Amino acid sequence: SVSIALAVAQPFNPAHCPEFDGRLFWCASLLRAECADRLAGSADVSHTARTGGLLSLMGLLWLADSLPVETGRALSQAQDVDRVSLNAALQSHSGFGYDEAGYVLAEQWRLPLVLVESIRSQYELGLLKEAGEAPKAVAASAVCARAALGQRELLNQDDAMTAWALGEYSDIAQAYQHA
Repeated sequence: SVSIALAVAQPFNPAHCPEFDGRLFWCASLLRAECADRLAGSADVSHTARTGGLLSLMGLLWLADSLPVETGRALSQAQDVDRVSLNAALQSHSGFGYDEAGYVLAEQWRLPLVLVESIRSQYELGLLKEAGEAPKAVAASAVCARAALGQRELLNQDDAMTAWALGEYSDIAQAYQHA
């Protein structure tokens, strides 16, 4: 995980965006990786899900480096307004979220299709219906990490992604507790 994280982060300089919190970014990325690993259905899928969880926020690194003003505004908005997710704030300020940015980046880097799909489908319920185990685990790990980092109870969240994750994974509460 550390080697992959260092390789992914190397081309970017998120310091261009003063509002970017590197510590929080890596905490969220590692939480997603751990939760995705725990939620993956089989040992064969767990390593792929862990990698997908670790890479699921890489679009945010790219945005902080490439569009620092817009990303800074989105980061500030996501902190100030409790009901606005960072991905939605980024869509509002830059025209696309970190999921879309990460998806484009993963395709350009020619990452394995399962990782590209994991990044792309993390907030798209329509894509998750046809997705494999790893992309589903990554999407559910994003739900767990958002709740844990926001210090909220997972079961009290009322958004569509949380409802999907709770329905898809009977053991998600256990993964959340470990987060």
